Amino acid sequence: YTVEQLNAMIAHDPRILYLGYVSAIEDIYQSSDVVVFPSRWQEPLGLIGLEAGACRKPIVTTRVGGIPEVVEDGVNGFLVPPADPQSL
Repeated sequence: YTVEQLNAMIAHDPRILYLGYVSAIEDIYQSSDVVVFPSRWQEPLGLIGLEAGACRKPIVTTRVGGIPEVVEDGVNGFLVPPADPQSL
């Protein structure tokens, strides 16, 4: 997707930023209140959950693959069903 297509999908909501590649990802985590990782695929582990946890950030993510091994629902984040925007 192009940036224009992505912005159209979110109706140009100014709260959502598409940053592209970021080399110092820990800076993004540190400036965030919560990390949202709505994966639809069977992630073997979900590195984003580990990175967010290392930065002491709560995560909202989907209950797929190995993610529930890293994110304990209600403890260090929240697990929702995949492809369920209402729950997310």
